[in-house]
Amino acid sequence: MKVIILIIPLQLLIISCSNKLSNSQKFYEDLKGVQIGKQVWANKNLDVATFRNGDTIFQARSKEEWVTTVQEHKPAWCYYLNDSSIGKTYGRMYNWYAVNDPRGLSPKGWHVPTNNEWIEIESYLGVPEAGIRLKEDSIWISHKINTDSIGIRLGGYRGREGGFTGLEEFIYLASATESDSPDSRNEGHGIWGRGIHRDNKTLMRCVLDKEFGLYVRCVKD
Repeated sequence: MKVIILIIPLQLLIISCSNKLSNSQKFYEDLKGVQIGKQVWANKNLDVATFRNGDTIFQARSKEEWVTTVQEHKPAWCYYLNDSSIGKTYGRMYNWYAVNDPRGLSPKGWHVPTNNEWIEIESYLGVPEAGIRLKEDSIWISHKINTDSIGIRLGGYRGREGGFTGLEEFIYLASATESDSPDSRNEGHGIWGRGIHRDNKTLMRCVLDKEFGLYVRCVKD
């Protein structure tokens, strides 16, 4: 039996490891907590490509790749229009199978908010205007955080068939709570999410498909 030994230069290993960590490391370094009521919310949308344990999350670029993740219940993320420059502003979108993965999508010490945690922040901000307050920088900066442009921006979402829509018009964000109400499009149960629209002051409670690409705004454990 012939044994083949591969010798990989140490420099290549260092570069490889650095690249794997870099896509999430910047987010970890910039992540700050904002005290709003009794909760502490992240100052920006989730922007990581690995689970908490370092495992890589699949990046679904094409419509075909996105649909395959839906069919296989496979965790996936994407940028809006697969454009990383847009991602710098809005973060990444994730399907439910990434949000709900036991390896943990959020950084240590944080989690995807439940439906009840969304209800708590909208009640604190005032239900009639919670949406408009969350998308403005003022509510975040007034709560003693020294940073710029951290209001929830209108980054759209990705549909179950892989299409993108809604940039600068609305945004849909995930919760960690499945809905008790059947979603006919999903042939089962969807998840509770939140929608913020350009022309609407409220923070809308929505039942969303698990196959949608949604943004995530984490809350402190």
